[in-house]
Amino acid sequence: MSNPHLTARTLVLAKIQPTANDPLPTPEADAFLVSNADVSVQATILERNNWRSSLSPTASAVGRKLVNVTFTHEIKGSGKVGTVSRLGRLLRACAMAETTIADSAAAIIQAPRPDASNTGPAITITKDTKPTSRFGRYALAVVTGGASTAAKVQVIGSAHPEGDKTVPYSLEYGAYTNSAAGTITLNKSSLAGPTFTVDGDWVEGETVDVTVGGIRFHYVVGATPDEDSVASGLAALIKTDARFASTAAADAVVTIGFDAAAAPIELTSGTTVVTLGASAAQIKVAWSGNLVAGDVYYISLKRPGTHYTPVSDNYEMLAIYVYYDGVLHKITNCMGTWSASGEAGQLGNFSFTFTGQYLDPVDVPLPRGAVYESSKPQQVELAQLDVGESIGMCAQSFSIDLANTVSVRDCVSGTDGYNGVSITARAPVGGINPEAKLEREHPFWRYFKEATQLDFHIRVGTVPGNIVVFQSESAQYTNMPYGDRNGNRIYDIPLKFSAVSGDGDDEISVIFC
Repeated sequence: MSNPHLTARTLVLAKIQPTANDPLPTPEADAFLVSNADVSVQATILERNNWRSSLSPTASAVGRKLVNVTFTHEIKGSGKVGTVSRLGRLLRACAMAETTIADSAAAIIQAPRPDASNTGPAITITKDTKPTSRFGRYALAVVTGGASTAAKVQVIGSAHPEGDKTVPYSLEYGAYTNSAAGTITLNKSSLAGPTFTVDGDWVEGETVDVTVGGIRFHYVVGATPDEDSVASGLAALIKTDARFASTAAADAVVTIGFDAAAAPIELTSGTTVVTLGASAAQIKVAWSGNLVAGDVYYISLKRPGTHYTPVSDNYEMLAIYVYYDGVLHKITNCMGTWSASGEAGQLGNFSFTFTGQYLDPVDVPLPRGAVYESSKPQQVELAQLDVGESIGMCAQSFSIDLANTVSVRDCVSGTDGYNGVSITARAPVGGINPEAKLEREHPFWRYFKEATQLDFHIRVGTVPGNIVVFQSESAQYTNMPYGDRNGNRIYDIPLKFSAVSGDGDDEISVIFC
């Protein structure tokens, strides 16, 4: 009597397949520590509906055979900065390009990308100094239009994993109040120094919410509710943020003044050194003609490490070997998709699904000597969940799904009537379940209503060489259902990731660093 085949005695090997030939993965170089490995065959049963004297069915035949391979893998890096993780080859076979970003200004600082609404000229930059922290997206906002020596720009920054309290988040300014008679009027004629005018009758306890450079302040009217007192109170509150150190009030008018590091910069084309917030990255900006007030130019600082971003052509394939305790399934010409998820205090996991060519299984003893990546996964903690201007959001879990569509290439001249598979679409989505906040703390509902494309960042791991970052500049809230977690109200928010630029292929990045 033969021994039972044990589920746990499973070995998965995977290797990039440069051609249609089997690259022969080996246990020493291509082994993966996986869970829940499953091989399933999608077979087309060819029914033969022949007519004859008997009603008995004619024996069927088996036609096209496709193989699906699914498994989960812990989210972790190679263990050493600069060493590509084996996980990279799985992502590559899911239509993602692998790019190594060196630790240099030239590699980290990306070329500027104009906002789609810009009407002014293109700019070029000289990359002088690399960042030391706060990798992410900054922007140059034109606050005074004009030519060289006249134009002024202000550095603004979206959410950054380490936070950046040196520059404003955006050019957003506004004022809101629950007062029955008191008003706050914004004068935004000068983006370089807006003012708020306080007017009307106020009552103790009424509230004022002002947004300055995308940063929100909440003021409660005190026991002396006259216009000057409200203006002075607002100015004092805003001044607590070091970015607006010179803010003052006079005659019921709040004048916003910027700290030197956050103030607009007068540019001489090709000469003026511009520091990008607290990242310490420095650039020089050059252009021809006149810059236009209100135009914005985005500059991304990519982390040193190995980056994976979607592609829409030149796909790569895998050969996957699955050993089931004595039975070997070889699946070639594989392409697929992935999802990732994690819960607080638990291990994060990738889930992969690959589709490939069927080959007959063979009896092969389970190989010895498999060598796996030695790095160990880390629990999901200190994950730096950042969405929009909110740093370190408190959620219990996250999920991201690349959601590739893998389609069969029908071909009468191919084996089994097809010529492999191809990735024909993707619709990346995700989800987070943060604790509910007041709108002034994070405007969930406004972002949802306006379909705002938000910066998104979360990481698994805290030790260099074993950190995996999921990042996007285009996360959107697609619904706002409430939920409950241990008696606390939460949002259970579905996310959509869409193209950032006109060329696309930039909606999501996976970074090993």
